[in-house]
Amino acid sequence: MHFREVDLETFAAETQGEIVYASRSSRLNQKSIIGLNRKPNGDLVSYINPVMIVAKLPHVVIKGTHSTPFSLQKALYTARRLTHHDSDPLWHASGWVRKTDAGIEADLGEIDLHIAEPAFLLCMGNSNFGHFIWEVVARCFMLSRIPEHQNLKILYPDTLPQRYLLWLESMGIARDRLIAIPPNSAVHADLLYVCTAPFARSSKRDLIAHEESLHYMRYQLWRGAAGMGGRTRLFFSRSDAQNKRCVNEDEVRAVLAPYDMTFVTGASTPHETMLEYVRNAELILSPLGAATAVAAFAPDDCMVVELTPSPDIFGMFNAAVSALLLGQPFTRVLGQRVELPDNTAQDKIYWDYSMEPKQIRIIMESYFLNRSRYEN
Repeated sequence: MHFREVDLETFAAETQGEIVYASRSSRLNQKSIIGLNRKPNGDLVSYINPVMIVAKLPHVVIKGTHSTPFSLQKALYTARRLTHHDSDPLWHASGWVRKTDAGIEADLGEIDLHIAEPAFLLCMGNSNFGHFIWEVVARCFMLSRIPEHQNLKILYPDTLPQRYLLWLESMGIARDRLIAIPPNSAVHADLLYVCTAPFARSSKRDLIAHEESLHYMRYQLWRGAAGMGGRTRLFFSRSDAQNKRCVNEDEVRAVLAPYDMTFVTGASTPHETMLEYVRNAELILSPLGAATAVAAFAPDDCMVVELTPSPDIFGMFNAAVSALLLGQPFTRVLGQRVELPDNTAQDKIYWDYSMEPKQIRIIMESYFLNRSRYEN
């Protein structure tokens, strides 16, 4: 079976679909994010309209794996052509299809699950915590734009760690609304709402960012976070990770010891505790990694310090982006790559590294000097 490529308006008309919400987003580039370039001449932000879209579609079959949400968001937010990279699945009213030399052909197989109730496709997979926060939890704003959103079932991949579901509960999504989708299963939904990801790479150098989704997510999660009663200073450890590790973390901790820091390991910290820590944070210091996604829930005046092995790594999500959008003071400290037997990755984003303790000491002394000047 073959399908032609169509624009979104033709697609909606032919499938009896309906665009129920559309909103403008920002395009952030690498220079503006890493350099925190806030020039008012348009270098930082260019607007595209529309980008954020919620579509209501009858009789949809979905089938996909980890790459599915990217195919879906690409298809919808471009609002031009339902195509993606040659090797990736494509989305069509009749289901997931694959582009081949012969054209676009169906790749569905048997239907594994039928959803008769109206449903919302939250995501189709990615267990990385940073991607979960920015691409999944942030979609709750788009869900809230649907008039009957409180009555919708929520489809999500059963590959998501169970602890992640607690974040969805904090966003107001009860467990009894969730329907887990096994990997590679074909699901037929009588009525399905789909939306673009609020934060998504449009290229290796550009990020589509929907600020309303960020602020909605912050508001919802802040409502349930009591805070610790005073300002906190946090260091996120990656000592239990397999890459992006600061190999001399003990030396870094020794430098930080006089500054009343709280040391946190993301995977082992309950989400309620994490939110309480971050809600009133005045300083977050962390190796580059998914845990820095929670900097999005820190106050606007929280200083964020990111440790990284290379200045060339473009963090499309997490601390650099939230700092830019929220106006948080942000800086990166460069370390020196260290090759370990259990990590020989060539991609810079996975390098382990060591930090010069003197650099950390300078950062801390500068921070407290500036704070004392401000307070006086």
